[in-house]
Amino acid sequence: MKKLATFALLSILIGCDQTTVRSSDTLENSYPQGRSITVNIDTERTTSTGKYTRMDYGTTYQHNYTVFIKPDDITWKSPNSKEVEPENILFCENDTYIQYSIKHAILVQVEVPVTTDNQPNPDESKELNIVEDSSTPTTKIIERYESVVESRYQKSIGGNWVIIDEDEYKLKKKSGCQEYTIPNKSLLDP
Repeated sequence: MKKLATFALLSILIGCDQTTVRSSDTLENSYPQGRSITVNIDTERTTSTGKYTRMDYGTTYQHNYTVFIKPDDITWKSPNSKEVEPENILFCENDTYIQYSIKHAILVQVEVPVTTDNQPNPDESKELNIVEDSSTPTTKIIERYESVVESRYQKSIGGNWVIIDEDEYKLKKKSGCQEYTIPNKSLLDP
């Protein structure tokens, strides 16, 4: 009976509803030599709210980009990932390149000194999964997630996008191709 009451109480406290709102925005830019881009940004905003407590558990955003490049009639769509954002476009005489960023979290382990009461230093942020390092009793291994942003590069070949390395992109940029910033969600944020 006690287990049933505990389960019922936990269900009330942790149950939540999710509400998703979708919106679209369009940004346009014109460039020299008669080129222009139109950027469609489809946004999904998902809010989690407690079913019984009505407590707000947080909101997540997902932005999907479609970039239309004129007069070349090329379309670039963001890869299926929550945190992909186009950053720059490189126009060359016969080629078009895009630089975009991918934001993701990685799990890292950090060795931190412990205080005399065997707790991590107070200046450390909230950490997850504290694991003692038995070989060195004066330190602990802290596991946490850190945000990482990595740049990726693509080249349009006949309307299809292929991944290239950063060196090729930089070489094209130095060879006289013109680089421009692609409008993205940062222009929409207040």
